[in-house]
Amino acid sequence: MAPIDKINESNQLDSQNKQKLNLVKSNTNQLLRLVRELMDFRKAETNHLNLEIGSYNLIEFLQQILNSFQEAAMAKNIQLHFKYHSNSLIAFFDPQQLEKVFFNLLNNAIKFTQEHGSVSLSITETDKKIHVQISDNGRGIHPEYLNNLFTNFFQVADHGLQNTGYGIGLALSKNIVELHHGEISVKSIPANKHQEGYTSFTVELLKGNKHFEQKNFIAKASEPRDVSNSTQPTNTLEAIDSNIIKTKFTLLIAEDNPDLSQLLEETFEDQYDIILCKNGMEAWERAIEEIPDLILSDVMMPLMDGFELCEKLKTDARTSHIPVILLTAKTTQDDQIAGLENGADSYLTKPFSTKVLDLHLRNLLALRENMRQKFGFQISSIPKANEPAQENQHFIGAVDREFYDRVVQLIHEHMDNPEFGVTMLSRKVAMSAPILYKKLKAVSDLSVNDFIKLIRMKKAAELLLKKELTIAEIAYQVGYNDRKYFSKEFKKQYGVTPTDFMQQN
Repeated sequence: MAPIDKINESNQLDSQNKQKLNLVKSNTNQLLRLVRELMDFRKAETNHLNLEIGSYNLIEFLQQILNSFQEAAMAKNIQLHFKYHSNSLIAFFDPQQLEKVFFNLLNNAIKFTQEHGSVSLSITETDKKIHVQISDNGRGIHPEYLNNLFTNFFQVADHGLQNTGYGIGLALSKNIVELHHGEISVKSIPANKHQEGYTSFTVELLKGNKHFEQKNFIAKASEPRDVSNSTQPTNTLEAIDSNIIKTKFTLLIAEDNPDLSQLLEETFEDQYDIILCKNGMEAWERAIEEIPDLILSDVMMPLMDGFELCEKLKTDARTSHIPVILLTAKTTQDDQIAGLENGADSYLTKPFSTKVLDLHLRNLLALRENMRQKFGFQISSIPKANEPAQENQHFIGAVDREFYDRVVQLIHEHMDNPEFGVTMLSRKVAMSAPILYKKLKAVSDLSVNDFIKLIRMKKAAELLLKKELTIAEIAYQVGYNDRKYFSKEFKKQYGVTPTDFMQQN
């Protein structure tokens, strides 16, 4: 899909060729949906389709699905109706799976309804059950076919008319509904010259959640996700101001597919300095050598997969700050959880939109910049009497916080040594000077020298607040033999001389 989107956005096609390309994209989406249905159906047949149950507002959930068919209905002048008695009806279900059921039923209803027809979605309830009915006044289905309707790839012999196949959608829908301990049924009257047809599918769901096993429940249900474009990757991420990319950041791409690797390079080479790696091991070695600003990695790779790569990156002090995006064809929530548990900052499934990927990259850069500025501001703030220091909280992760605490500890241990600088500090933390520079810059927005100076000045400010030593003694304790030079650097940091600082506090 990404190459199609890139060509479409290039503005190099005339309207006729762009229309043809959109047809290719539409057919590709249909093929992709069929492949996913096949995979889901195979999982259901082999009892490997696991539900993830939560509590959701069924009205909002169905409204979002219905909204995604507005354009298709308008194209055929079909009226869509949604009938319900309350704005809220809480039910327990797996939204990702149940979406497939109602999407398929509505898709078929519009597909088999003639122009100027109508499709209706209605919800009723009894004490123990919820009934969701999708009906249309289309061509209808002959009684002899109703018993086979939920069979794989069922085709209606419809005298040469097109679009008479039901694929595996209804068979999969039946499996999903039954996994929810529900039922799906159909009634239909075929159209003839005297009357219009009628077809109605009813999905019955049990109220409450006692019929589900404990293993099916997710920790916390979220609001129903937007399914208004369910067959295509969403591009609704908020675009960050392009000014965030003021300089060329470095993007490391780990992808063993040469075609996709080339596409990604061509897409982002104008915005980033690109490092291409063919497997996870190569990506790891280049990452600890180059310390890129962003890492984009496939999951399934030789030598080291994306999950292992991500875990190594996020547990190593040299690379733990680098945002990581995982790209994968694995679409289950378990796979996404595995990626996020290994420290991934974002997780995109293939096929993906390069525009959406670009937004993810920009957003991660903006988030990192925001956190860096907040942390830099916090550690450079003026100490106040009787207030505990909080410079290592909230804005950085555990590995980065451990690294920061270690660096600060080393600076304090050698505070009175004027010669303690980049060379000695890099040796103590077992990092090369360039890597230490990139790491501190990424975490605190300060160079190594500026960071060391800042810690010295913060210590000096703390000693000045105690008012137990002279300024000359304090200067010596924080590594300055020259009191005048110390006063100059202190004023540069805090805007006042050490003497004024003592008087004001």
